[in-house]
Amino acid sequence: MAEDFNVPRAVTVLADALRPFVDRMEKRINEGPIYREWRDDVLEFTSRYLGKIGEDIQALTEDVNSELGGSLAGESSESSDADAWRAASRLEMHIERLLDSFDDLRGSECDLYDEEGLSLLVEVYRDVLQQILGWLNEILEFADQPSAALRRRGLSAKGNVNFNIGLTLKAPYQMDSMVRWAEQRAAELPVPPPSLRVHPGVAGLGLAAAFGLGWMFGSDDD
Repeated sequence: MAEDFNVPRAVTVLADALRPFVDRMEKRINEGPIYREWRDDVLEFTSRYLGKIGEDIQALTEDVNSELGGSLAGESSESSDADAWRAASRLEMHIERLLDSFDDLRGSECDLYDEEGLSLLVEVYRDVLQQILGWLNEILEFADQPSAALRRRGLSAKGNVNFNIGLTLKAPYQMDSMVRWAEQRAAELPVPPPSLRVHPGVAGLGLAAAFGLGWMFGSDDD
């Protein structure tokens, strides 16, 4: 780590707490589940998870923006260490829910005519998880290589710096295709499942999300 930077202790503690989880998350995304479960109700199943991803992302966004950011913004202290560890645990809890849903979807099998919808939703989850993983890696980079993180943002290394590590989730390109598939399949049924009637709005709301953590720090020369 560059010696001329006073990286906030909360960043260092948070990064140390998150590092093992980030490694596990990356492996879990890239390794498929070992179980398989047959799904006869693929339309209702995927509709439920399309709504669930919106709810889980909204919960993550609200927690980061309303609670975690404030708890990690203070000066170095014993209490801030505890806050950072709690923040890491809460981040892990939210992301684990997304990973569990991702595994449920990847571990499902269905008839050939429903494979498209299932596959599209798997890729929606994968895209979202990769975006969140990139955000977590930014936190680790800032803790490990603050000067490189500053240069990447075009920020000066002199004086006080207000550094925000934020993420604006972009809706995966597969989302539109997923919704179209679900609506088309629902049109083929005499009575579409109730969950389908609400999922486009719920998913859209959840994926239009922005959250981040911010710190103020300065060089030792100040």
